Amino acid sequence: MRRDADTVELPRQVALALRGDRPMGPLDLSRPDVPLRARETSVVDGTGAGAALEFLRRTDLLLEWLARESVPVLRSGGFGVRELKRAAKAADTDEPTAALILEVLYAADLVGATESVTPEWLPTTTWDVWGTGPEESRWAVLAQAWLELPRLPGLVGRRDETGKPITALSDGPRRPPAARDRRRVLDALADLAPGTSVGSPEDLARLLAWHAPRRGGRLRDETVGWTVAEATAIGVVALDALTTAGRVLLDPALRPDRRTPPGTPPSWPPHCTRRCPPRWRRSCCRPT
Repeated sequence: MRRDADTVELPRQVALALRGDRPMGPLDLSRPDVPLRARETSVVDGTGAGAALEFLRRTDLLLEWLARESVPVLRSGGFGVRELKRAAKAADTDEPTAALILEVLYAADLVGATESVTPEWLPTTTWDVWGTGPEESRWAVLAQAWLELPRLPGLVGRRDETGKPITALSDGPRRPPAARDRRRVLDALADLAPGTSVGSPEDLARLLAWHAPRRGGRLRDETVGWTVAEATAIGVVALDALTTAGRVLLDPALRPDRRTPPGTPPSWPPHCTRRCPPRWRRSCCRPT
């Protein structure tokens, strides 16, 4: 049946015949055979610690640059493309990492827009307190903010449906399921033995797709790659394996050892200290 000059509608019987007995394509019920690589946990943790310190250094550089410069808020509420290039240069990094740092800083309430006639992006007063803390607690605040981020920094720089570039801190990268999907990727790494990594993000994406083929949407495989890359930049993942700090980050309750005798004083995780400001204590310093 003809619908218009370019479209015809076929009878249902023809459509079924063309699709065959497997309209969804071949189904493989066996678990994908992905390559695994085991490394010393100390090597993974050492590499992750170096990445974490480097992420903190770049974060400090970007905050100091924002405090000096006047970066206007776009009409759409985002961070301009040219300003992002300047921020990347100031932070001694590339634009995707600069966008990631901005998104994390905003989520951690360390950067915000001023309430003026011509609003600007500036560090918040929280920066004054956060900047004086020990490196362990400062990193924990950033890592927790990234883990719970309902946005996809990897979308920054792409084009939206109207053809306009997606900018950092705008509504473009907002994806409410992002935190859930991010944790799912990290949980898959956490299921492996300490120091063990999957061959590549593509292999990890195949494994996750096999476990939940209908979860993740059209950005499912790309989200896996973005998560691994971001986690590596922050120090949660190193050499494609989850670090010890990353495992602590994923366990919000830090479940106590049931063999510990009652009345034993709480022990504090290695990534944190008891000097954390009280407002951060619930997110980065949970005793075991």
